[in-house]
Amino acid sequence: MYIEVKGIQKKFGKKVALDNVSFGVDKGEYVVLLGPTGAGKTTLLRIIAGLENPTQGRVYVDGCDVTALEPEERNITYLSQTYALFPHMSILENVMFARIVKGFDKADARKVAEEFLMLTHLIERKNAYPAEMSGGMMQRVALARALASNSQLMLFDEPLRALDAKLRIMLRSELRKIAKDFKITVIHVTHDEDEAMEMGDRIIVLRRGKIIQDAKPSEIYLNPKTPFVANFVGGGNFFVFYVEKNTGNELILKDAHGRMLTLKKNTGMAEGTKVLVCVRAEHVALSREEVPNAFYGEIRHIHITDRFYEIDFRTEREYLHVKIPLVEKLDFEEGMQCWAHIRNAICFDATDLNIVDELEVE
Repeated sequence: MYIEVKGIQKKFGKKVALDNVSFGVDKGEYVVLLGPTGAGKTTLLRIIAGLENPTQGRVYVDGCDVTALEPEERNITYLSQTYALFPHMSILENVMFARIVKGFDKADARKVAEEFLMLTHLIERKNAYPAEMSGGMMQRVALARALASNSQLMLFDEPLRALDAKLRIMLRSELRKIAKDFKITVIHVTHDEDEAMEMGDRIIVLRRGKIIQDAKPSEIYLNPKTPFVANFVGGGNFFVFYVEKNTGNELILKDAHGRMLTLKKNTGMAEGTKVLVCVRAEHVALSREEVPNAFYGEIRHIHITDRFYEIDFRTEREYLHVKIPLVEKLDFEEGMQCWAHIRNAICFDATDLNIVDELEVE
């Protein structure tokens, strides 16, 4: 492992910000720390950078214990949320500075700085000063400066948060490509699930200072470890059912109102087990006729996003969120009564589960 974080605990007074956090990152890997506000993501990043001292635990980089080292001794580039640009330097000089302090000559520093200013769409503003830039522009300058630093280990704290949607999406793929081309090891903090899914080789989901799941993006989405992860990454419709019968290949569920749901699952759950079922919005189809695994109701609202028809569907007991790809023809209108067909679902044993806490939006 290139980076090892072992048993990190961080307390601020009586508040535990990080609770026994351990993980490793391979050289050249792009790892995303994902979680809601207050999960401990930035605190963890600052500990790795040397800007915070852990209450307990150690940090290793390339086999060396760096826990007691000053930030400048770790050869780590840390891009914070504050930008920290020099107000008396032009944008070009700010980006060049990262390379000059490492001993590169000015001609090299200028060439590299201009390349990264081109990449971040700021080359035409290279002679401007930070006071003349918007927040989004300053964030891009800070990003260009970090990339120009020639560091092999970079820590990014919400590096795209201040950018408009179109530019943010564009820079996601560019930033990941640069990291891979230059074999840079990255730990990237975000609370944006789409950003995490697109950019990470691995996603580490944090909640209340603890790691809830550490896996590849596809695993996080398809096999979330907890309802919190399922709700935070991808979201969905949640229902409480009980196991009516488990055939080994099929899970036959029944809710308190007598509705039945049959899923192709091999869960090992015994009859009578309380189950929390997560149905992704894109795993619901609309049908004019009654079909198995379908709830009857009314289409209350349809609106269009970038890739989907987003539909609010109301049964007699709850709302369902339905997503139909725009490439498909939608033969349904608001006010129409029809069936919402559940095609797939994720099941969690809810016997000892605090469902309200698991699904709390933080």
